Amino acid sequence: LLHALLVADAVFLYHQMTGTRFVDIAIAHAAGILALGLSVLFLPFFREKDDIPAWNFTQNAIGTLAIVALVAATMCGGLSLLAFSLHKLFDIDISHKCYLYILILCGELLPALLFLGLLPQDEAKHDRTPQPTAFLSGIIHYLFLPLAGCYLVVLYVYAGTIIARWE
Repeated sequence: LLHALLVADAVFLYHQMTGTRFVDIAIAHAAGILALGLSVLFLPFFREKDDIPAWNFTQNAIGTLAIVALVAATMCGGLSLLAFSLHKLFDIDISHKCYLYILILCGELLPALLFLGLLPQDEAKHDRTPQPTAFLSGIIHYLFLPLAGCYLVVLYVYAGTIIARWE
């Protein structure tokens, strides 16, 4: 349900980003994300006798948040550079809205979905053994390798245009 709400939020931002209310909407989203983050960290442990499980979970969640932020920044920067390279190399007109769409998808939707999907559930909240290898393998396989493949396609097409224009 929460994932569907995040997708609906991204669609809402897509339709509202050109208006003058965009700054107001961005501030409201930042406040909502902060409230969501604090509630995800502490509300599951509200009835506990002590706060040790909450702090262990929070430490794990902050580590997950750091990994997700790195993945989101890499994807956002990579896709923005890819769009910029298409503009510079092939004279394709890339609108400023394209960069804003990339920022919304990679800066809000992707990190929120990854973060919520990586949070431990039920008894795993109290587990202290980190298991980042499966996640990092999936990120590399499904996000970074396709991005690198797009860069290679652009590189080969540009090399082909250079060879075709060579006198």
